[in-house]
Amino acid sequence: MKVRSLTFRVVIGALIWIAVALGAGGYAVLEVFRDSAIRQFDQNLADELTLVSVAVSTSPGDPGRHMTSPSFSRVYSGLYWQADQADGPRFKSRSLWDWSLPIASPGAQIASADVAGPDDQELRMVTRQILAPDGAIWSIAVAADLSTLEAETALFQRGILPAALSLGAVLILAALLLLHTALTPLRQLRAAVRSLHADDDDAIRETFPSEVAPLVDDLNSMLAKNRRLRERGRAQAANLAHALKTPAAILQNEMERAGRGKPMDLALAGEAVDRIATTAQRHASQAIADPSDQHPGEKYDAVPVLDEVVRAIRRLFPQADLLVDIPESLALPMPPADQHEIFGNLLENAGKWARSRILVRLVPGDRTATLTIEDDGIGVPETDRGRILHQGVRLDPTRAGSGLGLTIVDDIVERYRGNLDLATSSLGGLLVRVTLPRVQQRAGNPHDNVQRDNGRSTEPLAAPELAASPGR
Repeated sequence: MKVRSLTFRVVIGALIWIAVALGAGGYAVLEVFRDSAIRQFDQNLADELTLVSVAVSTSPGDPGRHMTSPSFSRVYSGLYWQADQADGPRFKSRSLWDWSLPIASPGAQIASADVAGPDDQELRMVTRQILAPDGAIWSIAVAADLSTLEAETALFQRGILPAALSLGAVLILAALLLLHTALTPLRQLRAAVRSLHADDDDAIRETFPSEVAPLVDDLNSMLAKNRRLRERGRAQAANLAHALKTPAAILQNEMERAGRGKPMDLALAGEAVDRIATTAQRHASQAIADPSDQHPGEKYDAVPVLDEVVRAIRRLFPQADLLVDIPESLALPMPPADQHEIFGNLLENAGKWARSRILVRLVPGDRTATLTIEDDGIGVPETDRGRILHQGVRLDPTRAGSGLGLTIVDDIVERYRGNLDLATSSLGGLLVRVTLPRVQQRAGNPHDNVQRDNGRSTEPLAAPELAASPGR
């Protein structure tokens, strides 16, 4: 089973490493102690060997009378000495009794070795060869039972074990405290994420350590992205509903005309049906994206689209005299679906508020094209012009509408790096000016304006003075 608890894994890891560290450290301490004890043991034996050397040098006939340690007098006491004269007598401590130390040709320097002793004792023996003042050569040795050294080592080991266990407990407690401190930012982060639901916030505001801060930044980026996706989804749904409203209204209008016995414009109704299908397919297949990614290098003639929208608006708002001044053709880097959104929303808005007259101009420039739509309605106060570009804002709730039209246009224009301005029309109502980048026309493409009529007048449209448009 996969262990998911970070605390459990850290605690188990800490226990393992603490055990390994204490084991290795305890072994190293014991080895150091043992090495030091052996050196001290050998030093004590060397001191006793020096006494034997003095004894055989001063009393070669009876060196034992100078070796006064009680251990040398007790049989098999564990401390022994022996002195052998070359081709001469052997003297040894009473503690050896009937046992002799195996002295094998010692040199002038002190040498040490482990040998067997009486009762199968393990002895540590140091030997040396000396020249007495009388010219005699002596091989001397001192040995001691190693069990005393092992007893001291065992005593030290029994003393260090509780200390190691206490140190291990302290280290484990320290590891738990460190883990608790290290995980505190994560607990705070969890609490901050949970508080987002309660406070309806959209970002984590708390300050976190530098190790956790990148995660918080990523979470905030994800939250911001999700918020944008939700907002975009809601806006897209609202835009779809709004985009279908005009062709649906056209179909309803034509059906009402047919119901009253008037001729039905089948071509216009067919265009509305096609418009509904195209809009639904477009909104279902893709979200709002950078137009340069969707249609790189493409150009589309805006005039047929604007003609289609103008015909529909004339049918929907027959009370308004709609005058149009547009060129024969004008290529824009904007698909017809987006052109429909702009032209349809702006002209429907003008038709809804106009008393009797709407002016439409599409003017090509070297790098941009400018669409202006004016009406003779009540207009929009300057203080409210920025506000009505926000989604769902309606200045007159008694009028039918959703408050989405200008918002949709502003969003599309912004995506194409254009500009939308609102001002006061020379007719007294609202002037909407949309500036869009355009594809440079090749030589030979006409730019001369051609007058369009609305069935009421074939006179060229006079160019009224357009009010200057303040920035939003």
